[in-house]
Amino acid sequence: MYTDLEHDALRSDLEAQAACVGMFPEVAFAPLGAVNDACIDRAGAQRGKGRGGRIVLLRAEDLISIASLAELAAPAASHKPDSEEDLTCYTLPNQMEIFHLKAYETRYLYDEVFLQKNYVKNGIELRDGDVVFDIGANIGLFSLFVSQRCKGSRIFAFEPSPVTFQVLRANLERHVPDAIALPVGIDDRDRSGDFTFYPHSSVFSGFHPDERGQAALRAIITSELGAHEKLRGLDISEHVEAILQRRFERQTYHCQLRSLSSLIREYGIERIDLLKIDAEKCEEAILAGIEPDDWSRIRQIAVELDERDESVGARVRDLLARKGFTVSLAGEPMLCDSGRCNIYGRRADGAGRNATRRHEATMQQGIRVLTRICSRTALTSREQLIVMICPSSAGFIASMPSGFPAAIEQRLAQALRAYPHVLVRETDGSGRSAGRSVDRTARRGGDDSGVTDRDPKHGGKALLDALHATNWNAASVTRNEEIA
Repeated sequence: MYTDLEHDALRSDLEAQAACVGMFPEVAFAPLGAVNDACIDRAGAQRGKGRGGRIVLLRAEDLISIASLAELAAPAASHKPDSEEDLTCYTLPNQMEIFHLKAYETRYLYDEVFLQKNYVKNGIELRDGDVVFDIGANIGLFSLFVSQRCKGSRIFAFEPSPVTFQVLRANLERHVPDAIALPVGIDDRDRSGDFTFYPHSSVFSGFHPDERGQAALRAIITSELGAHEKLRGLDISEHVEAILQRRFERQTYHCQLRSLSSLIREYGIERIDLLKIDAEKCEEAILAGIEPDDWSRIRQIAVELDERDESVGARVRDLLARKGFTVSLAGEPMLCDSGRCNIYGRRADGAGRNATRRHEATMQQGIRVLTRICSRTALTSREQLIVMICPSSAGFIASMPSGFPAAIEQRLAQALRAYPHVLVRETDGSGRSAGRSVDRTARRGGDDSGVTDRDPKHGGKALLDALHATNWNAASVTRNEEIA
């Protein structure tokens, strides 16, 4: 077991309880900081073959020390999971290795996000610990940009196209493993709808396709071709139209749609520091899905839309102004001929948010390091890793804002649940196993976990109850190791 808890009493109780049921004859503890080496070391796991397994006892406050292990937050060596063998790799100009769909789209997105910084203009800023909603995430470049700019950021990325979502999820798992990626579109209410996907022009896919997307793409193609020295001064219109025709071949998918407020409730979101929207003519519907009481949670908004429909732009600007935002507008250089622009809304932080953000930044960085460890263990071992999230100490709870430790525990459980080989278990504060089942097949849901160290006489019983609830025992560990 890997833990920084005071574990002498827990060891004695656990050994006594285990002896009664024949689970394992001895219990060994190691510092929590050693969990990375132990989880990745297959030989170490095999030395105990048939007798035990890997268990991590963790409190929310332990994330502070885990966050300091910065070297573990770096992405693992380039690896393509079996389920992603068909994905194409690409190296960005900043040397970040990603998966992508089309090179010309990736170059455009990189210029838009990393060079032009189109979503952080006109007073929009990103700070450590920010909560960011990336609506219309595509392959995830803006989410990656946020993770590089903001230590301990919490990122939610939404992409309804199943083709593009596979790439988005792969990029986040490689670079931002604690991010939440959801294969949904955002609308004014929860429902389903048909999504038009352009395999050769994914950035113009959407629920409301029309000729304006073609006009925007025509502007991009013309800009790209016009940049070549051999084509300067020539009539390239025929070449542009030929390329355009191919790039607008379409596919249709039936997708799930969610409202922002329903997601805010599901994930317990207290604030959104930046709401980024790039969702092809869905802007008004997305904003209509924010219930009145939730507007105060949003500090900044960046919306990309087609300004040629002046009524839409005027309505969006008016709505943001009525909700208390300072509103501004800027055009996109690469799309100057298409009429596309960004609308920005910002307002000051509420009282106390700066202090909470500092705490959250550290905790989220700890979660990011821990999930990085979990992603590496998936590559090196098929053995199950059990994580018991323990109640925080009274001192830590007293030093934090009300409800903060519980929220961090829930967030940690959500992040770890993304890894099928990691089992998150819980007990209630009395040391009794709550025994709730865990869905590890999706990056969503919310269930915090715990096993108490405050009452050592109950600690071993609580842990064994949780292990029994998962059918975890020496025999199951032996089987896992034999197939590893």
